Amino acid sequence: MNSRGISRTLLVVILAVIMIVAAFGAVVYYYYYSPTQQKEEFQVGIVLYGHRDLGSWDPTMSAGITDLVTQGLSVKPVFSEEVQIIDAEDVLRNRASVDDLVYVTTYIYQDAVLKVAKEFPDKPFILQQDVYSTAEELYNSGNLPSNVLLFSNEQTFVQSLYIQGLCAGSMTQSNKVGFILVDNSPGSAAQYNAVREGLFAINPDIETPYVIIGTWSDPIATRDAVTTLVGKGCDIIYNGMDDEAADEGALNQNILSLHVYRDVRSTYPNTVLADSVWSLSGYLQGPVHAVIDGTWKQYWQTNGIGQVTFANHGVDVKYGTMVPESVANYCNDAKNSIINGTLVLHYDLDWPSS
Repeated sequence: MNSRGISRTLLVVILAVIMIVAAFGAVVYYYYYSPTQQKEEFQVGIVLYGHRDLGSWDPTMSAGITDLVTQGLSVKPVFSEEVQIIDAEDVLRNRASVDDLVYVTTYIYQDAVLKVAKEFPDKPFILQQDVYSTAEELYNSGNLPSNVLLFSNEQTFVQSLYIQGLCAGSMTQSNKVGFILVDNSPGSAAQYNAVREGLFAINPDIETPYVIIGTWSDPIATRDAVTTLVGKGCDIIYNGMDDEAADEGALNQNILSLHVYRDVRSTYPNTVLADSVWSLSGYLQGPVHAVIDGTWKQYWQTNGIGQVTFANHGVDVKYGTMVPESVANYCNDAKNSIINGTLVLHYDLDWPSS
């Protein structure tokens, strides 16, 4: 009895070992030899200053990649959120070590990107830039690694905000359009100038008072700013903030607003006059496909620096239901003139003297 028990135990052990070896062999065959093996999903690391679902800027920049997924591209977005500048190099190294492509959504990380990209020469990076001339200078300096692609939102702002200005200039009854801006930086000046250029194309006598909040998001101060501008007679306000507080304030004050980055008309159907809608996937699909197809080096040679524009479908303007067809058609004609080059707009970083 005892010998039979030992034999049975030994038999069970032998069978278990055989099964383990067979299973291990099957796994090895699948991953290394199977002709039907599926390629792992292409992973894009997205580096954000804020959060993918908070505010306007970060969700918009994130959507440049996540929209590619909804469009059918097999891409896996992964996120590094709330990245402080002091931590940027470490975050970028971590992303570069695991991702197929690193997408950096703001130029404030430029120094860190340039340093880390040299440490990972075979890893593609896409870096957002604000001013095209700054990106162009870097591109032409010889100091830009060939694995870093730059794209500028300069014309994204200029083109769409000009059209918003045309729309607002055609719709204002008081001839006073107010602005709520983040700060007194050249970037805020450029937004102010772009909308004003559109306004003045309709009526050079339109008044354009503004309030500077001093931070990207302060809903209380922003709603107070709307009240201030309404008190000055404004019946339309431009929301240059990274939230929707100005649009909420406009709704409460029964005036119209201009929104940037996202389409918020469904939330404010009766008060949002025109949205500057950024659809960055229209631009980003080019470099992303180049990485996936293995043609990055060729793509970079001719597209190492670019701009997001009407022409490459990176931005558009959507009109509220209160905008008459005649005004929308007029604005769209101007948009087409921008696309075909007969209307050239400039990125003006200087605050006007008056």
